[in-house]
Amino acid sequence: MGNVISLAVLYGLYFAVPFLVLRTTYKLLSSPLRHYPGPRLAKITDAYSAFFAYNKTLHWQAYAHSREYGDVYRIGPNKLIFNTATAVKDIYLNPRVAKGEPYNHGMFAAKNRNLIMTTDRVDHKKKLKVIATVLNERSMRIFQPKMVDRINEFLRKILTSSTASAAASSSSSPDVSSPVNVLDLATYMTTDIAADLAFGHPLNTQSNPANRFFPKTLKEWSWRINFMMQFPPLRYYNLLMLTLKYKQTAQTGKAVRDIVRTREAMDRYAFHDFYSIVIDEIKLGNSFLESEMWPHATSFLAAGGLTTAATIAGTLFYLSRYPACYRRAAREVRDAFSSADEIVPGPKLAECSYLRACIDETLRMSPPITTIFWRQLDPLDTTGEPFIVDGHVIPPGTQVAISIYALSHNEEIYPNPWVYRPERFLEHHGDGDELKAAREAVRMAHIPFVTGDRTCPGKTMAWIEMSMALARLFWYFDFEAAPGELGQVGQIMRPGPDGKPTAPEYRTEDWYAAEHEGPYLVFRQRDNLADDLLQKP
Repeated sequence: MGNVISLAVLYGLYFAVPFLVLRTTYKLLSSPLRHYPGPRLAKITDAYSAFFAYNKTLHWQAYAHSREYGDVYRIGPNKLIFNTATAVKDIYLNPRVAKGEPYNHGMFAAKNRNLIMTTDRVDHKKKLKVIATVLNERSMRIFQPKMVDRINEFLRKILTSSTASAAASSSSSPDVSSPVNVLDLATYMTTDIAADLAFGHPLNTQSNPANRFFPKTLKEWSWRINFMMQFPPLRYYNLLMLTLKYKQTAQTGKAVRDIVRTREAMDRYAFHDFYSIVIDEIKLGNSFLESEMWPHATSFLAAGGLTTAATIAGTLFYLSRYPACYRRAAREVRDAFSSADEIVPGPKLAECSYLRACIDETLRMSPPITTIFWRQLDPLDTTGEPFIVDGHVIPPGTQVAISIYALSHNEEIYPNPWVYRPERFLEHHGDGDELKAAREAVRMAHIPFVTGDRTCPGKTMAWIEMSMALARLFWYFDFEAAPGELGQVGQIMRPGPDGKPTAPEYRTEDWYAAEHEGPYLVFRQRDNLADDLLQKP
């Protein structure tokens, strides 16, 4: 009997292997994308890009491929990545383009999708209209006092953590601190702010370690979504991971349910939050189902917490490596305001153009979102017109995208792309055609929040949060990189203008959102100004 089975398996292989070879060869030779360059394995299977997404290096691989294959290359059997500013316009600002098929594989449930994973254009528009109400400027003005409280708490943590560490190390100088991990503190701050706006419920991760599993869990979920989007069969791996990490999954689920019950037991207007604004839409049956409300609110924590923290930490990383930039940014803030309490959204903060340029340059150097945002010609498109991206006619069903990380380091758009130079985002003087074209390319290629009708609705909140936190930090403290090996944590050297590895980069991992380590910085009070933080609520 065993010999019969072995023989059957052997004959099966004799037929299966040639069939697979012939099928693969046919697909390679008959594919409408066969003339595009790219890695050979990627032309056969999406597992190629999934491998790099699993290892959190897909963003770097996209950059390396753009260097090897040029401004357009094939990264899957039906996937093309472009690396030009023109392609940004043709893909993300094109009304005939819709979110790509990979978004259907990023989550198990077809229902209860958050805004990020919603592919239907009409459904997305309805949800976006409501969510934008939570995140617009008027809403932010109402929410501002709570945000200020959380930012002040963040600054107090810097003060107390650094001085406590210095005391523990028996430092003889009262104004010298021990190194502080800025990313950790920034993550707790932005998570608390996002939770306040999403749930009207204080997670208090800055003061209470009990809820600090939230950002960690969200990072892991984002990572799994990222590689599932690259290779659909990996959805079953995600199911396995949810099973193996049952304790973590159950802990997070219970915490969210407890938050929901607590909020629903309160008066609708107890807080200015997502719940208070969306509940009417649920009752009217307009844009949201009740079961959709909390997945959207939870996504606030990832989209509004992790990415903002990474940019704050990244800006401090680069300024601690580029002292001339730091001095200029700090001087601008200190000259504009007479007290920290004045540092709120308004004309004065808006006029801090170099501060904004520093944040923009951080968003370019280390984009907070590293995943690939796939798009395709809308299946419902009835124009009959060809879909053209940067001069290339794209076959129906083909997935197209930009790698934000690769485009942000395109040296034809950003000369010396590994050098931190905020001045590139300040207004250029002159009206020559070349200068105009260069300025337009920089503007079009800078898409840290994506662009078009699927742009991040929380970018207004992010800018307010980042600007206030950094400006207030500049007001209270001076800082520098920690001495020794600790000061190098999170740093990797890239080619400078001379081609040698002299340009520090805030090392990035692709977890859908960017993940980093450090930086560790040493803070010093400015004339004891930070003492008043201890008096603030």
